[in-house]
Amino acid sequence: MRTEVILILTVLLLKQVSSTNPGFKATITNEGIEYAKQVGIQSLIQLISQMKIPDQSGSVNTHVIGHINWEIQDITVKKISTPSNELTIVPNQGLQLKMSNVALSLHANWKYREHSFPHIKSHGTVDISISSSTLGSLVKFSESGGQISCNSANVDVALNHLDIHVHGGASWLYNIFIKIFRSKIHDAVDKVIKAAIENGIDKNLDQLLKTIPMKQEIGPLVDADYSLVDNPRFLPTYFTLDAKGLFTPKKDPSPPSFAPEKIPDEENSSSMLQVTFSEYVANTASLAFFKAGEMEILITPEDVPASSPVKLDTNSFEFIVPALYKKYPNKTLNIYLYASDYPRVSMDATNGLTGSAVALMEFIVMEEPKVSVFTLGITASMTAKAYLTGNNLAGNITDVKEAVSLVKSQIGNFDLTQVDSIIELLVEVGLVPLVNTVINKGVPIPTIQNVEFVKPEVGIGNGYLYVDTSVKYTP
Repeated sequence: MRTEVILILTVLLLKQVSSTNPGFKATITNEGIEYAKQVGIQSLIQLISQMKIPDQSGSVNTHVIGHINWEIQDITVKKISTPSNELTIVPNQGLQLKMSNVALSLHANWKYREHSFPHIKSHGTVDISISSSTLGSLVKFSESGGQISCNSANVDVALNHLDIHVHGGASWLYNIFIKIFRSKIHDAVDKVIKAAIENGIDKNLDQLLKTIPMKQEIGPLVDADYSLVDNPRFLPTYFTLDAKGLFTPKKDPSPPSFAPEKIPDEENSSSMLQVTFSEYVANTASLAFFKAGEMEILITPEDVPASSPVKLDTNSFEFIVPALYKKYPNKTLNIYLYASDYPRVSMDATNGLTGSAVALMEFIVMEEPKVSVFTLGITASMTAKAYLTGNNLAGNITDVKEAVSLVKSQIGNFDLTQVDSIIELLVEVGLVPLVNTVINKGVPIPTIQNVEFVKPEVGIGNGYLYVDTSVKYTP
């Protein structure tokens, strides 16, 4: 017995240790649920209005003409009103939809034919009003293969008051028809509305959720994986989707050696939606682009601003690095700038979005054959600003401070303080554009198709970045 207990505890402990924090979260608040209710109710009303109610038929004995066959045809919904609607969270389960005081107006054609000779027949119309009714369903969400899916449960339709007005034909038939029609129409409408609710959730909503691109191509070389790591979590005031938030290069999709830290579900959000990126997401993106070879650039004389007093030729270095000019006078220079490791990104509530990068700057004399005359090491600390462009999260380097070291040289040692101004220029025209080339592009935030962000705001917490936004959905 003791061995079994130890084994169970060990398994539970290993499960806990092996669990991975999400790198990305999307949290829908009560305000977001309220908006989803408005969109969902309109969609459901449209479904019910368009529902095809089967024709009804049967036979009955009458005291006047005996046995008759009757039919109700072309039953259509003319109007539906849902004055009181609720969509609320059921913790640990999903969302509960409830529509109260629902009223429907329907119209149909009826006809009958006497069973035997002389086959008396007649026809007319019927108007049906249904009121004080309630419709409802639990909407359950789950993770399936990294994608979010949903299904209906406990669908409830209660059609309480049903009034029928028959027009045309003999008045003595009305009471007979009203009794028959009430039961038949009630059951037919009940069945069709249940099917409409189930279809609206199990098919339409589920298909809409599947338009969220959980996996994306970020250009030709890098992939982003926002697959869910668990079922959606439903709490009293919001529900949250936990996702990987992992970037990998296509040629080497192996995961990084580091793991995401824990991040909060929301940051006191008053908007409909909050999406949160941990440092992990930014650093896997940095690592992926580094492995993909996107963090290197060749700086040529054409890249230096025309107004710059320093040009990329050895003449400009005559008094700064005399040995270079002495050995290679009047020669053109190219500079190969490349990261020696992936830049690290930090997110801090006080200091904002910062990063550090280590790069090598190789000075090449353009003669035949080309000569690598010296290489400088650049350690840079950067400050950046995050912003949204459409539904893309992007960034821009706003400030850079660098430290320089001499890594290798074919012309001997020289005073690095003399090259500071040149390095600042090269960082400005080389390193900053190199990083901005990557982060200016931005990455798409995975959202439902045809959803756009409205008045988004970007904030920084300790170890994470969040976007607080309202949304607009266009069917």
